[in-house]
Amino acid sequence: MKVTKKDIMYLKWLGLFLGIYLFWTYLWLPMNTALSTKQAQLQELETRYLVAEQTIPTRSVVANQENEAKAKAELKFAKFFDVITPAQTEAILVPMIKAHRAKISYFQVDDATVVIPQTTLKLEEQLTYKIKELVDIYNNMTTQDPKLPITQSQLLKTQITYLVEVSFDDYKALLKTIDEMEVTILLSSSEYDFNDKVAELVFDIYSIEKIDFAQ
Repeated sequence: MKVTKKDIMYLKWLGLFLGIYLFWTYLWLPMNTALSTKQAQLQELETRYLVAEQTIPTRSVVANQENEAKAKAELKFAKFFDVITPAQTEAILVPMIKAHRAKISYFQVDDATVVIPQTTLKLEEQLTYKIKELVDIYNNMTTQDPKLPITQSQLLKTQITYLVEVSFDDYKALLKTIDEMEVTILLSSSEYDFNDKVAELVFDIYSIEKIDFAQ
């Protein structure tokens, strides 16, 4: 059988088309598909990175938030007395009472007692991130449930009772002054006798061993 030049040309074209088909089917398409997949994955990772960058606080942000929290707590604690003696408390109350033209006829100081304040404080759920969860799982780490912070300091309450001779107008002015005090001296009860012009004032003074917020 004689092979002509025309047959050879057909075979060459057939081989060329076959080569193009094999290259397209087994090389180009898989490579293009894999490249598209990688590009999609890269785009997804870039999107996650941008989202994480916007939501996960940086070290400086966390430090600022911690300083703000300490400042707020210190401001609240400033209203409490440090553990004080009855004499120190009287140094605050007696001048205030006398400033309203009231004469102290009797006073009584009860022993300090430890009180346990009731609170409805709840911890907010901490922000968690999927990548951190995956790392913890990979490292076989478990996260303990957050607990409320505790302190060895005890809240103390000292009760002081005064009987004072005072006019009703001065008595009302005294009550207003007490109400405007920015410390933890609370007037737990008070009565006024219009016949004798005598008022009973019962104060609850709260104190606590201060926390060093600089630590």
